Amino acid sequence: MKSNRIVCDPAPERTSFRVEERAEWLQFSFEFDRHESWIFMNVWDSEGRIRFSYLDVNRVGAVTIHRNPLRTSELAIPGDIPSGEWHIEFVRGKPKTLSLTWRTGSGALPEAAEGPTEEEWDVWSDGHTEHSAGGSDGGAYVLNRYDWTESREGGRRWYRGDFHTHTALSDGEMTAGQLTGQAAVRGLDFFAITDHNIMPYRWPKSGVRVIPGIEITSFGRGDWNAIGLDRWPDWRHASLDGGIGTQEGMDRLMAEAGRRGALRSLNHPLTVPWAWMFADTPLSELDALEIVNTPTDGANTEKMLVVWSAAWNEGVRLTGLGGSDVHGAPKEGDADAPHGERIGLPATYVEAETLSASAIVNAARAGRAYVSLGPVLGIEVAAGRRPLQLGGDTTEAVDESEDGKVRVRLAVSGLDAGAVNVIENGGLRSSLPIEAPDQTFQIELDWRGEAYRWARLEIRDPEGALQAFTNPIFYGNRDAGVRTWRELLERAGFEMPVNARH
Repeated sequence: MKSNRIVCDPAPERTSFRVEERAEWLQFSFEFDRHESWIFMNVWDSEGRIRFSYLDVNRVGAVTIHRNPLRTSELAIPGDIPSGEWHIEFVRGKPKTLSLTWRTGSGALPEAAEGPTEEEWDVWSDGHTEHSAGGSDGGAYVLNRYDWTESREGGRRWYRGDFHTHTALSDGEMTAGQLTGQAAVRGLDFFAITDHNIMPYRWPKSGVRVIPGIEITSFGRGDWNAIGLDRWPDWRHASLDGGIGTQEGMDRLMAEAGRRGALRSLNHPLTVPWAWMFADTPLSELDALEIVNTPTDGANTEKMLVVWSAAWNEGVRLTGLGGSDVHGAPKEGDADAPHGERIGLPATYVEAETLSASAIVNAARAGRAYVSLGPVLGIEVAAGRRPLQLGGDTTEAVDESEDGKVRVRLAVSGLDAGAVNVIENGGLRSSLPIEAPDQTFQIELDWRGEAYRWARLEIRDPEGALQAFTNPIFYGNRDAGVRTWRELLERAGFEMPVNARH
């Protein structure tokens, strides 16, 4: 077993190193002249398959790519090591110099590079051992061992979770395991890991359901989450359509994620410098909007409520989600990370059949969800004798009922005072005072004979700050009156935002 080394000064955008013979494992380490530079580095094997992705924010040590997934580093893709020219690709900038040392072998790894202990193995689920075949797939890999339908809990109920989190694999401070521990402490049932343009092959296995995801990050023109994605997306500028750098590339990425069953949500769409600036994004390629991002972004939350209402008024029925966008870790025993961010704040509650990844994603896409910064809601919807759900079409049930009314029973816990606002077709229909920490409200909506109506509920504190909101229910239908993100913003009364370069 011999170590090999190359030094590139200056470092090219693409360089190569040679594996002399097929092996069971490859180890390498690398050094840049820059640190925390937000440079992406990909490693491709001699058969054109991506085997390692790295964002230069948190440093990594020696990287191991092994036939055995449990011996493979988190950012690498397991499998045999084919002989031939392997390639290093820098995406979005490059270092001035690169130093790379590598070695290959079969059998036991060097002692210093042994994998996790058996006690640690069951922390992880084998997420992947298979690349997609065919040149059109660009060497992508599939999470073919992740069990999307497995559930540790069955039965329809409200499951509490978070759809937007980050780990140390991108720019977060906690490992996936640490973040999972925090989720358990916070009483979450599920959360999605959405690192920047990074999709690992393995995911924590615990009592908290961890849903694979990725934040497609454009670096200056906006970001979106693909939650429940099972295949690495080729987001690179070097892809034929320009990937994250072009409208065409973003449209393709969204369409592909939708075909794979992922929940597609625009993240913090109005928050400069991360606002969404792909003006011609088809709204038909979106499933959701992130209405609340972190607990301190109140001004943009209010703007997003206006945009969301405009979408529903125009017949574009997108789910409203919340995401903590947590990056930091609790410091010196404090309960929260700096700036009050923590996993599960806000929480998105999803009414699903089971606590499986597919059930959670599908229920959220259907709008069976509410978002809360604290209060816990109990929600029952019915028309006549027929029970209904948030996000649902009430038309048939209303038309078949005797009185044509939709009845909503709302129980609010955890807020001593404030108001329940009933928002109907974007306007305030009524405001009901909250006068006790546990209070139940009966709300009636008379929609029979209307062409198109929708309603959602907002829970606000005495100062008017939003504490929770439900997704809408609706009656009738309206063909989409707007087609693109720019048209939606114009209909809501806003101009396209302008971001500073990331």
